Amino acid sequence: MTYDELFDKIDYASEKGNLVEVKSLLPRLREESGNIELDLESLLRSASHAGHVDVIMYFLFEGATLDAKTPILAAKHATDGDPRYIKCFQEFINHGWDVNSDHPNYGTALM
Repeated sequence: MTYDELFDKIDYASEKGNLVEVKSLLPRLREESGNIELDLESLLRSASHAGHVDVIMYFLFEGATLDAKTPILAAKHATDGDPRYIKCFQEFINHGWDVNSDHPNYGTALM
C-alpha cells in the first residue's frame, strides 16, 4: 500500500469514527509519513468535522496539535446543539485550547 492509499484509508476511518482501524493504521503511517505532524493535524480535523470525540482524543494523545481552525469549526457545529460537537469542543478545551484564540478567517469561537 502506498503512502497516499494508507493516508486515505486512515482518513476515511477517522471520518467514520473507526478507532480500531485508526489505531491499527497509525503506526504504519508514522513509518511512511514525511511529515507526521501535518498528517495528524489533518486527521484530527477529519475526526473533528465528523464529531468523533474518541478519535479526537486518540490523535491528541498521539501528539496531534490543534491548529486555530479545527476547534473553531467544532465550536460552530456545537452551537447547533449536536452533542457530538459539544463533546469535541469540550475535549479541545480540556487539551488546553483557549476559546478566545483568534483565527484570521474565522474569528473566535465565541463570535
